[in-house]
Order: sequence, then C-alpha cells, then structure tokens
Amino acid sequence: TWVMLTPSRFETFGMSVLQAMAHSVPVVAAKSPGTESLLSHGKNGYLTSHDDLEAMAENLTNILRSPELRYRLGENARREVTKGWLWNHRIPEWLQIYDELQ
Repeated sequence: TWVMLTPSRFETFGMSVLQAMAHSVPVVAAKSPGTESLLSHGKNGYLTSHDDLEAMAENLTNILRSPELRYRLGENARREVTKGWLWNHRIPEWLQIYDELQ
C-alpha cells in the first residue's frame, strides 16, 4: 500500500507529486503553487494547509483505511497525468512559446 505525504511549504512544481500520480499513488500534500496545480482536493488527492497536521493525518488515515478510496484517488490521479502532464503534451506548448520569444 502506497500513499505519498508531501508536507512541504514550498513546491514550485511538484515533480515528485506528479511521479506518484503517474503510478496511481494517492497524494496528501500541503497547499503550494506546485501541488495546487496538480491536485484537486478530494478528487485525485488531498490538499491541506502546511500547518494543519491533524488534517494531513486524518486524510492519510482515511486513505490507508479505505482500499476503495485509495483506488479511486490513485486512478483519478493517473488519469490527470495522462490527460495533460505527459511530456508529449507539454513539449509542443513549450516549443510554441520558445518560437514566440524569438
């Protein structure tokens, strides 16, 4: 049973969160620009305030106690990654921005 806990105050992008999501691993994370761009609270993971340790523990416990919840969050997380975060989706966008800057 895998669950990722990311209590970091600052995640500029959240590559480790994205990698966990790609492997259907549910994530409990502190709110930051990086994690908020990836996670939808209650849909594909849980977001809490970085100083709300009780909420983090409660979310983590709920995921560990419920195989159905763990599966649903993990599958939704994987779908989110395949929908728009794979390199083959991002590289054309980056190339277009690069071309516009030239």
